[in-house]
Amino acid sequence: MLQDRKSFAGRIADSVRMCMYMVCGVRENKYKQPKFIENSAQDGLYYQLTALIDKGKINEAEDIMYERLNPEFNDDYYTMLCLYDYMNGLEDGFLRENNFSREEILDGIKEITHAHDMDGIYESIISELC
Repeated sequence: MLQDRKSFAGRIADSVRMCMYMVCGVRENKYKQPKFIENSAQDGLYYQLTALIDKGKINEAEDIMYERLNPEFNDDYYTMLCLYDYMNGLEDGFLRENNFSREEILDGIKEITHAHDMDGIYESIISELC
């Protein structure tokens, strides 16, 4: 059980980690390069989107992510979670300046988890963490 004093960003990171473990079997919430060459386009997309995010184009990056990745596939779901985790690692001021919030990160995680038909898992994770 997490302590009440844990930050909102910390709770989001914990929810990402739990979703990654329960759905993808991954224990770390750090993006790893795909093992197979056919997934290299996905790898390039991750770095393209993080570059957009770094430039403050967070909403644009999120839109591209939803257009190009399918959260029903574990590899894409994992990539999307890594992108939300990356966004969550940004400073509050940077998010505010670029019209984004931690609540939107949490909503995005909820949306992709719903698309993966894992609503029950998500709700139990969030109720435990928040």
